[in-house]
Amino acid sequence: MKETKLKLRQTVTWEPREEAAVEPFALAELPPRPPPSRLYEEPYSASVQVLEEYLPQLRGIIECLAHDEIALKSEPQFSWRTTLSANIFNTSPRLSISGLQADLAFSLLTYAFAMSNLARSTVLSLGRYEFDKAITDSERKAKDDQLNIAVDFLCRASGIYSYLADTVIPLWESQIKGGSIGFEQPPELCREVNNALAKMALADAQTLAIRKYLSKAAFDSNIAPGPPLPSSHPSPSLIAKMHLECATLYSSARSTVKTVGTRKRPSSTPESTGEVSADLRKYLADQTALYSALAHKWLGVEAGEKGGTKRGGDAVGFMAWAKKELQELRDGRISMKLARSGDKDIKDHLKQKIVDELESVDVFHKYYKKVNDSLHFQPIPTQADLQAKIPAGIMAIAAKSYLPRPPAFGPGSVAHIQAQTEALALDGDKSWTPLADTLSPAVVVQEGIYLFKNGVDPYSGGVFRHSPLYLSLFTTILPVTGATSSVLWTLSDALGAWALVRIGNSRQRISNSKRDTLVAAMYFWNPYIFLPSLAQSTSSFENTLMLLSLMFASQGRASITLLSFAFLVHLSLSSIVILTPLLLLLLLDPVSRLASPKPLSSLGVNFSRLVPFLGEFTLYLGTFTLLSAFTSGGWSWITQTWGASLSLPDLTPNTGLWWYFFTEMFDHFRSFFLMAFSMHLLIYIAPVCIKFQYDPLYAAFLLIGIVGTFKAYPTLSDPDLRHPTVTALLHLHAALLMPLFNQLWLNQGTGNANFYYASTLVFACSNGAALLDCIWAGLRISIGEEKEGYAIAQE
Repeated sequence: MKETKLKLRQTVTWEPREEAAVEPFALAELPPRPPPSRLYEEPYSASVQVLEEYLPQLRGIIECLAHDEIALKSEPQFSWRTTLSANIFNTSPRLSISGLQADLAFSLLTYAFAMSNLARSTVLSLGRYEFDKAITDSERKAKDDQLNIAVDFLCRASGIYSYLADTVIPLWESQIKGGSIGFEQPPELCREVNNALAKMALADAQTLAIRKYLSKAAFDSNIAPGPPLPSSHPSPSLIAKMHLECATLYSSARSTVKTVGTRKRPSSTPESTGEVSADLRKYLADQTALYSALAHKWLGVEAGEKGGTKRGGDAVGFMAWAKKELQELRDGRISMKLARSGDKDIKDHLKQKIVDELESVDVFHKYYKKVNDSLHFQPIPTQADLQAKIPAGIMAIAAKSYLPRPPAFGPGSVAHIQAQTEALALDGDKSWTPLADTLSPAVVVQEGIYLFKNGVDPYSGGVFRHSPLYLSLFTTILPVTGATSSVLWTLSDALGAWALVRIGNSRQRISNSKRDTLVAAMYFWNPYIFLPSLAQSTSSFENTLMLLSLMFASQGRASITLLSFAFLVHLSLSSIVILTPLLLLLLLDPVSRLASPKPLSSLGVNFSRLVPFLGEFTLYLGTFTLLSAFTSGGWSWITQTWGASLSLPDLTPNTGLWWYFFTEMFDHFRSFFLMAFSMHLLIYIAPVCIKFQYDPLYAAFLLIGIVGTFKAYPTLSDPDLRHPTVTALLHLHAALLMPLFNQLWLNQGTGNANFYYASTLVFACSNGAALLDCIWAGLRISIGEEKEGYAIAQE
């Protein structure tokens, strides 16, 4: 390791490299061109590909430096060209900036620029297809799909700009405090500029979304232009709100970039280099004016088409306002020196777009004015009155958050995480799927703990699906290592055995019994208990919590019962099925009255106590939920933990009935059957609790068996405690076949899924048979002994 480290210290150097200037603009409307070749997109797609390969390498170096795995002989210098500065770098077009974070910032900025330009080239290849009278409906829809791709590029670019402003640049600023004297911060490394670019990219994406939304209407307008609009036309109100949001985003971005270089910066923050490029500011100003005018146009259309007599004046007023704004743009406000290319075609096309829109507004204005003068006779509101009637904008799309790819090497990389996981004492080989389901093996917990310790979202890998409280527990109070893990699982089983003994004694109203040791030993040596513990499955903890909750309820200790059960539900959502018999057990006692039932009121049961019990349970569950949100830093853990039991994201083979069924399921049926399977568990609560209301402990036992049979991710530790001869043989049959077929299918590849699923069906049948035996035993107690000459009939 020392030799490798020394070698890295000697060879980690960087040479300045040339970077092509990339234009940071993507337009919604571009001039018509002939059918393009791939040459429009290839330069930018190549840049995107190169950057996607380079960024993980750069992050690998940064992570290695952060964890002292490599060291630098000197601070690396990087040469970058600024594209956003107004004037200060005109004589010196390249910058020499030190620090890996600065290189990361410029690389991400170039990545976002390339995304924007890739969107621009995609739109450029389409031309103004919606105005082509010869285009077919299928061709138009295909080009609409291309617009969707361009929207996706711009939304991704917006997310990258936001990531730069919120994460990368603040880190870079904290590293250069007290740095070289006289250093001037380029606009690209200003948070305000990147926030403005994020808004601009999002506004550009919204303009494309509007264009796609109106493509069918634009095509139809070739045949019948002007008012009145057909009934199939998209809502003018919605179109107006979307244009208003574009204008708001452009205006906000323009206001932000205008402050850069003019405001006083704190002394601890590097000085800015000056104003942002006039081209960018002019682009934002013109786009603000254009989309504000278009919003007023569509508000006028909304008033004229949907407003009736009362809004006839509003229609004329909004149209006159839009006409005035478009005339101002036409008469000289558009200069549009876009980027550094001076694309004359784009400038001319935008002017033509304004002329076209002005003609359209003039047609609508004349029509609505004629209608108002001859039919409605409404006064024309002033511009101030119209301003008060303008609604808030609405977004049709959203920025896509940038998630950095894992480092190509070093801490945080896939290879590094795998190496660390293999080195852990709790090795994945200990967890065989039927012993520990896909959500509960210890190796999964270890992976989550490792990611959590290293500042990586433990749910990002799609493997760890436990509560965040497990992370807090196993990283602070009970650190899981090779020396402590066996002790921890053994203590959990010992606590469960003790709770089972106490439940039995409470049911018989005795303090102890000669059979206590036998009961504990049977629990310990039950293969469905010790095998999952041997595999170190977290389901062992859930079993212990269940037994503790029943023990406390049997003893009438309400608060600690509800606390432990709330913790259990937080860890395993399917356990909520047991809440009803648990509450009945708190109201009654664990003694069975099936043989001599009496009205519950005569036994002192007060159902009004259920309300405070439910309130206390909700309070405890809410507290655990808030603690989990605080631990994980948000609410995304809910969909990865509780949601996993409902949406079944992992179809790894296990002992349950769900995985094979949903493997063969068509996607469009999946939601319905997920709902059906999830609700299936709930239908048993009422009949079991009503039939066994005089023995709530027995009702809880039956529901535990039902949950263990039908839940999404069962394990062998989900208990069924009564095994008559046939049921025992079924369990033995399944216990022999499941490991055999698992080995043949998943390891040797000589079997298939049908063999293994058949063995899980046998296992489910054995659980069902045990449940039926237990239900029959409870009913026989309530019915009494069968007498000669009588037959047992169910009421």
